[in-house]
Amino acid sequence: MDNLILRRARISDLHQLHLIESRVQPIPWSIKGLENEMTAAGVKFWVITPRSRTSQILAYICFRTVALEGYLLNIAVDEPYQGKGYGYYMLTKALDFWRKQDVRKVVLDVYKGNSRAISFYIKFGFSFACPPDKTTGKFAVMTMKLFAE
Repeated sequence: MDNLILRRARISDLHQLHLIESRVQPIPWSIKGLENEMTAAGVKFWVITPRSRTSQILAYICFRTVALEGYLLNIAVDEPYQGKGYGYYMLTKALDFWRKQDVRKVVLDVYKGNSRAISFYIKFGFSFACPPDKTTGKFAVMTMKLFAE
């Protein structure tokens, strides 16, 4: 990952972020939704770019901390760059951030039909708060403990 830069997202990134979002998310956020999260107090919105071309976004992650809980709001890797470890890298950086904040639990919603994302989260140690087949709606909640409660 030496050839990459992890930086804060900027308003000028919105168009690219929305294109990635539209390509890879089953239920994509709108440009306004992305902007709202990017400018919300307490939200971290990071992007990965090649060191040689910092205007080209390969992937992004959006998360927040409330009390001692971390909330993964969104993570996406553009289609041509999937499978190269960028999602792993970003989530690892977010988990490192949360550990430094003494966060004890991380929570996320995942689209029930997104088996690739579910497998990704399970590899990190996330588990379902409730079995997906026992919940209503299109999303399931997954959690992971970072520190003993």
